Amino acid sequence: MKMARAVWSVGLLALGVGLAQSPPAHAPTFLQVSFKAVPGVAYNRLGDSTLSVTSAGQTQMLKPVQLLKLSGVLDPKDDDYWTALLPVKLNLALLPGRQVLVLSTRLFVCDKTQGLCSIQVAKQRLEVQSGRLNQVTLAAPVFRP
Repeated sequence: MKMARAVWSVGLLALGVGLAQSPPAHAPTFLQVSFKAVPGVAYNRLGDSTLSVTSAGQTQMLKPVQLLKLSGVLDPKDDDYWTALLPVKLNLALLPGRQVLVLSTRLFVCDKTQGLCSIQVAKQRLEVQSGRLNQVTLAAPVFRP
């Protein structure tokens, strides 16, 4: 009887250790994206400037694509424009460990000196660590009319 109790106790202990060591289905991961402002370049707020986050390679996200409309700091001289884009903070559900994401931007930018506007599209790969706050600053687009 004592032997059966000992085996039962060891079995429960092993089960407890196994449960304690099993990784979570996903670790909450935060990604803060900031945008570097450039003098003379504004963002047309009448167009939808967007940021999308997708997984690269084998990375698995619970939401495969996150698309956000961006907002910014209103230009005091002309309320059709933002002088800078506001940072965004995303809550991503990723598997534990390091993951590679692709950040894609579609920005409606205007060169205030030349009076020209264009849509600039850019992609950047980024490695993040799940379970923490990851930060990145995206460079302002080079203006190409």
